[in-house]
Amino acid sequence: MSYPDNPTIHESINQFFNFVEEYSEREDFDDDIENWDEDEEEEQHPYFQNLEAFEHVKTFIEEVYEIAFGDEALNRDFSPEEVIDKLQSFSDKALKYEESEDYE
Repeated sequence: MSYPDNPTIHESINQFFNFVEEYSEREDFDDDIENWDEDEEEEQHPYFQNLEAFEHVKTFIEEVYEIAFGDEALNRDFSPEEVIDKLQSFSDKALKYEESEDYE
């Protein structure tokens, strides 16, 4: 459901990708990162944890688009609704196929 004052999901995905790009280029963490003692804390700096999480979500979105519409689908301007519809169609067809097979 889309609300009049809110961006569409497609706009939101683009906004998310832009945010990830801008966040990965931030320089305001430099001093904080340099002073972070990874051995003492036994974990990555939160900045790098965020980047890793963002990259996982970005990869997931790209792969879902490519499952639905092939290589570089995200760059071919399909809407998320079209992707969901296509994946639902694949799922429906697979279910019909499975139901027509003799599984024992």
